[in-house]
Amino acid sequence: MSIIVAIILFYISIKDIQEYKIPNWCVFIIILIALYKYFFIKNDLNEFLIHLFIFIIVIFIGFLMFSINIWGAGDAKLISVLVFFVDLHSLLLFFMYAFIFSLFLGIIYGIFNYYFGKKNKNEFSLKRKIPFAPGIFLSFVFVQLVS
Repeated sequence: MSIIVAIILFYISIKDIQEYKIPNWCVFIIILIALYKYFFIKNDLNEFLIHLFIFIIVIFIGFLMFSINIWGAGDAKLISVLVFFVDLHSLLLFFMYAFIFSLFLGIIYGIFNYYFGKKNKNEFSLKRKIPFAPGIFLSFVFVQLVS
């Protein structure tokens, strides 16, 4: 299951870099995979309910961050739905690495855009959009490999 989700995340990362958008249909497919995982493979309602509670907290925080323009709504939806695929003991690690990888990639992205993105360096702005999906993707893959 995680391999399929990782492939979808890779596609989402490319779309986020190109268009600064995370396709809702991809997030929906990940939700369907999560439901399939919990109700047909694991058949564990308790674990599902725990992850659902964490999902609600994460989506609330994510949309709060969206409302104050820290990141996009797609990023909030994406990171919250991935909660269903990360073991409970690895969730903090997942969020920490998502932040670290996104920060690192954001710095590289900013430097690249500063030097190659504009013809006139005076037009550069720190308020440019930054794609967070690649950092979330790397964090997901890393946590899946180490857990």
